[in-house]
Amino acid sequence: MAEFGPPSVTFGSTEPDRPKTVSYATSDPAAAVVAFHLGFAPPETDTGSGKGSPTSPALLAVRVHDGFFGGWEVTPLGESQFG
Repeated sequence: MAEFGPPSVTFGSTEPDRPKTVSYATSDPAAAVVAFHLGFAPPETDTGSGKGSPTSPALLAVRVHDGFFGGWEVTPLGESQFG
């Protein structure tokens, strides 16, 4: 999130150790909102280190489209959790 700064809106907890969706909007009302669905990698996956803890933050999905229910791109880790 350091790359984008504070989100325009947060869906879910604002606590850093809780899953959430953070969304970013611009001043252009015609521009799509970018939303990142953040969760945690289970210990056996830990985003590549081979060592894990249930608090390893992970990107599960991203949306960069206009439709709310469509346009989600799910990461491999997200697929394992949603699928």
